[in-house]
Amino acid sequence: MTEWDISFINTAWLLGRNNIIQLEEVPEVLRMDLASFMFGKTVSKNEKGIVIYKNDYLAWLTKIRTKGFDYDIQLTERNTE
Repeated sequence: MTEWDISFINTAWLLGRNNIIQLEEVPEVLRMDLASFMFGKTVSKNEKGIVIYKNDYLAWLTKIRTKGFDYDIQLTERNTE
């Protein structure tokens, strides 16, 4: 796992500190897995877009930590040139 990969995961974990999580704030590469997890759960919408409640988001993070991702995700290294 590269430093760039870790930054995606760190971003996802840090978002868990918020009471509501804007879907757009979740790294794009992780959204498909989150959407699959959220199927059938309650989401809301505010002026910025779709929001996910903290308890559901933390449950998704726990699922990632204990069971992994449901989809192959493409974590790529950032071009630093």
